[in-house]
Amino acid sequence: MGSFNLSKVKKIVLPILVLFLLISLSACKFNYMKSQDVENMIDNIVGNISKSQITKDENLIGKRTSNDYYTGQYNSKCENQIGRDVIFGGGSIKEKSIKISGTIKTEKGKAIIRVRQNEDVKEYSVNNDEVFVAELSLENGGNYIMIDYDDFSGTVQIFSEYSK
Repeated sequence: MGSFNLSKVKKIVLPILVLFLLISLSACKFNYMKSQDVENMIDNIVGNISKSQITKDENLIGKRTSNDYYTGQYNSKCENQIGRDVIFGGGSIKEKSIKISGTIKTEKGKAIIRVRQNEDVKEYSVNNDEVFVAELSLENGGNYIMIDYDDFSGTVQIFSEYSK
């Protein structure tokens, strides 16, 4: 028969006890927090995790000036570009109302604005003389504004702001 090994039991039981203690202390803290504070805290966690889906500034085809993950300005001057920039968006448990507008001046190829709202993807093609405008009601979940380039030469200008 094998002998009882107290050190192995400690290695298993100790982390479980610490986990239960942390959960208990967290539950006490949540009881004293307002529901809006808990919602904001969870929304911040979800937002920080989802920001990995947005193209990093140094990897953008264009240039982005952002106020936050959802609003700002994006400009690009392209020659024969292929690829995608995910320029604004993120995950959230809160609904957001966004207005996006912009222009695409095409010399060659194609650039398409794509908006992903959870599983639903809408594509917006813009002709040279048109101004693109869309009001978006972003539901909770993942919402992203992208530009897809297909052998594109020309300029793109997009603005994103919260709706009033």
